Amino acid sequence: MDVRAADVSHRLGGFSYTTYAFDDFVRFGVDVILGAYTAEVVFDGEPAGWSLSFTRSYDPAKGAVVDALRVCEIEDVYDPNAAKIEVFAVEVAGCQVAAAIEAAIAKLEAEMGIDAFELAWMQAYPVRGMAALRAALAQTPRPQPEIGM
Repeated sequence: MDVRAADVSHRLGGFSYTTYAFDDFVRFGVDVILGAYTAEVVFDGEPAGWSLSFTRSYDPAKGAVVDALRVCEIEDVYDPNAAKIEVFAVEVAGCQVAAAIEAAIAKLEAEMGIDAFELAWMQAYPVRGMAALRAALAQTPRPQPEIGM
């Protein structure tokens, strides 16, 4: 899977079908679009892996809230003390992250169909999660209150 934002990209190697990677990925998108300040999803490559982290924080230098996406490689996802090596970091709006996730999973659905997806990945297609993600993406966000100190 390739992760791209702005002019940077990184290819995640193969990840295990024995995890709930697609459900986790969709839930990550839901968290992001619903305004989470932090969200993370880890893809298990047995034993190595990758994490996608999203943060939303106030940057006093910019006087604004900044959304950022970070991709890290993890040598051993089973070791809670394993170092995360940042390979990608970019400022990108949370709505763009969530929309990209919806588009990626929808592409799999369109190309494979739900039955073939479930047979190939040996897990259920994230029907409810995609419905929640699509519903959240369809809503016009309310204006954010001004943040000041």
